[in-house]
Amino acid sequence: MQAVIPYEPYYKIQSSLLEAILKDQPLPDELKVAAYPDTAGEIRTLLPKMGARILAQESSPFGEVFTVQG
Repeated sequence: MQAVIPYEPYYKIQSSLLEAILKDQPLPDELKVAAYPDTAGEIRTLLPKMGARILAQESSPFGEVFTVQG
């Protein structure tokens, strides 16, 4: 092991999306949001409260994936 660093959620954001956010550019019409298995219910509740409309939900080996429109 070379290093142990704190988990930073923004490491999981696609670099082009992070760049658009940091430059205050428009975001894509649809985004895919992955939720850890034990947080899918919470994410399903929080997304609409944040102004995102859930268009679809699918399972992946890593948890639930929501397609959202903001």
